[in-house]
Amino acid sequence: MPRSRRSFTRWALVVLLALVVALAIAWRQRDRAATSSPSATASSATADAAPRQPRAAPSEAPPAARRVKVYGRVTDGSDRPLVAARVCAVPRPGVRLISRHSCVESDAEGRYRLTLDPGGWRLGAAAKGWAPSTYGPQSLTGRVSLRAGEDQRFDFVLDELGHEIQGRVFDSFGGAIEAALVGIGHRVELRQPGALAKTDEQGRFALDVPAGLTSLTAFAHGYAPATVRVHDASEAVEIFLVPETVVRGRVIADDSGDPIAGATIEGTRSQEPARSDAEGRFSVAIDPARGETLIGRAPGLFGQLELPPGSPGEPREVELRLGEGVDLRIELSRGDERCPEGGIVMSDGRGFHEYRISSDEAIELVGVPTHEIELMASCLGAVSDRDLITLEPPGPATLRFELEPVGRLSGRVVDGDGQPLARVQVYARGPINTAEPSDGLGLFRIEGLAPGRYVLEAQDERRGLGSTPHAVELGRDDLEVELELIPRAEVRGRLLDPEGRPAAYVRLSLSLPELRRGVGWETTDAEGRFRFSAVPPGPVSLFCGGLLVAPAGETPKQDRVALEVHGADDLELELTTELRARTLEVEVVDATGQPVVGVDLTAWRDGQPLGSSLRFHLESARTDASGCARFERVPAGTIEVHGAGESVRLDATQDSVRVTCTGC
Repeated sequence: MPRSRRSFTRWALVVLLALVVALAIAWRQRDRAATSSPSATASSATADAAPRQPRAAPSEAPPAARRVKVYGRVTDGSDRPLVAARVCAVPRPGVRLISRHSCVESDAEGRYRLTLDPGGWRLGAAAKGWAPSTYGPQSLTGRVSLRAGEDQRFDFVLDELGHEIQGRVFDSFGGAIEAALVGIGHRVELRQPGALAKTDEQGRFALDVPAGLTSLTAFAHGYAPATVRVHDASEAVEIFLVPETVVRGRVIADDSGDPIAGATIEGTRSQEPARSDAEGRFSVAIDPARGETLIGRAPGLFGQLELPPGSPGEPREVELRLGEGVDLRIELSRGDERCPEGGIVMSDGRGFHEYRISSDEAIELVGVPTHEIELMASCLGAVSDRDLITLEPPGPATLRFELEPVGRLSGRVVDGDGQPLARVQVYARGPINTAEPSDGLGLFRIEGLAPGRYVLEAQDERRGLGSTPHAVELGRDDLEVELELIPRAEVRGRLLDPEGRPAAYVRLSLSLPELRRGVGWETTDAEGRFRFSAVPPGPVSLFCGGLLVAPAGETPKQDRVALEVHGADDLELELTTELRARTLEVEVVDATGQPVVGVDLTAWRDGQPLGSSLRFHLESARTDASGCARFERVPAGTIEVHGAGESVRLDATQDSVRVTCTGC
């Protein structure tokens, strides 16, 4: 019996050991499978944890797979890599989603890599000592549309020297703001998305900027963005931000008063849209210095609420009622086929909303207002169209745009030796006026033109070259044109005041009166100097931004000087403008006499006595902690000041005024 018991024990140990080995092998294989296929493990876990959760459609990829890799190189004009160049992407349209920007630095070979969501973006690059650029062989404007799962390459070329500008960002009471973003451009769009600087703990920033810089915009969490004009890049810039106002409220149905969940709420000027929760509650940040319109949309519902300017940082409680709206499906076709790439721009009286498609899909709009709206449809290879419509509830409605196919204008821009020229602006003037730049091979392509007669002309201000006008007749067939650039004249000189001192930082413009089009804008420097390049021959008019101007030695009586350009012969001018010796101080207070901080003001001068029906926008300013704003270098005459929903006039004897903001 003991012998039999020992035999049983021995066999039991053998069986137990075999089970342990089998379990170890199985566990090791499981680890290997998890390592090689993490998505499979995650799917199993999800299925176990939530067996009733519906599975995603096969066409719906996981979020990581939907993102797009954008990669490329950053080089100088000689194709040498630029190390530690900064490449940034900012969502389009405009800077409403600036907080979602993404930036990386190039490596030792000038290479970079970004991972972005599908959609519209603006890309750009910047590097120490260079002017920032959106230029590259794949995209000259930096505007790109990314499709899910399609990685794209964009190279950048920095071939113009830049200069550094420094400054600080403060709150309205003089405190430094850390981690603010500062970019080149204005609130609507940053022209150079690669040039984004972040402030340090003292609010300091530094940017390399191109020549002719005119404005910087600062953004910071919890503050309304602010734009300042920069006259002298050698002087430190100070940008003051005011706290944004947080608007909290509920979205309810206008007829029943029931809360509406999942509604989209956005302001015409606010940065980020919001979505209401299960109880209809939402919060959205707005600029307190400006009036705002809140717009709410939900399936079959639309509503809006007007908000007057208010005190910075003061929270508001509102109720946004949604009434009847219409859900709209828009289909675009090009001839007998669906539109492969295009979009819709909707103007509803409160702003513009852009919707793009990159396949033959339809555009689905939720909560379109029932008042009159304008829709502008475009499609690659077709004539753009627009329509005014008024939708009738309850909907949904379907609208079809059948766009007429049309040929495209394409070609090449070359110099006198037949060498291709990049970044040359090609203008097409006819039934539709538009312009496109040539790419890195000198090639250009202009889409979406209506049939008819067009005049093509190319202009290269950097090289001082231009082409002779070339007339073509566009129908359904494509046209190819080669434009040869030849030397053009340069119009340069100095602008002085009546006492012979430089008239610094005056914005001048040059136009062709016979063709009724402009040549360009230039701002005089600290010495009053200006320069226009690539000016075509013939009569031209030089405007002095609404100021009176005349050749030196004459009394200024008009806002322009008539000139004649002969061939490629340069013109050297010395001009005299009127005296700009006034400084205006504007104080803004509320109904109780307390100062109002962060109010944007603009000063104007009526243009009628200057020989022009145009009104001259002098300058913009924002009230500080004491409620005051200052305008410098102001000419004589009656000045109008607008802001906070108010308007006042100052005659030639007044240099200060107090404005009461009734809506603050």
